[in-house]
Amino acid sequence: TSDQFDLASKSFTGDGILIADVTSVANTNAAADAGVMFRASTAAGSLFADVVVTPSSGVVFAWRSSTGAAASTTTVTGIAAPRWVELIRAANTFYAYYSSNGTTWTQIGVGETVAMSSTALAGLAVTAHDNTKSTTAIFTNVSIAANTAPTVATPASANANPAVGLKTVLTALGADD
Repeated sequence: TSDQFDLASKSFTGDGILIADVTSVANTNAAADAGVMFRASTAAGSLFADVVVTPSSGVVFAWRSSTGAAASTTTVTGIAAPRWVELIRAANTFYAYYSSNGTTWTQIGVGETVAMSSTALAGLAVTAHDNTKSTTAIFTNVSIAANTAPTVATPASANANPAVGLKTVLTALGADD
């Protein structure tokens, strides 16, 4: 209910995607970890969602949906750094993924609801998981981007009074950055 970790972050508003290749995390504890996080504030019991890699205990999707409450987790065992991690925020639903190559992604669990403000902290988190030690992690290929829906360039149109039993073809053109 009270977090101990380091967070390098920036303020981010709206839906977003955090990606990082966690190339290493020092083994100060089997549960030491490094990854990406959205967080409501720097307060110790703040709402958050993250996906992290451990040196030997797997990849973990963690979230706190109530201020000051214990965090909930979903863990995929048998995986260690180096590993890519991705966290997607879509409104108040967070989705976690991991990858061995940054191209093919595997989802961890399901989307989890964490009702934090639209403006939150987004960044890189590291913990030794041992209050008597410090740890080191190396991140590469870090990106923080807006998660925007595709736009419709040319909408589909149809006859307002179609003939019953006849087929019609609708075509729409979209653009996705």
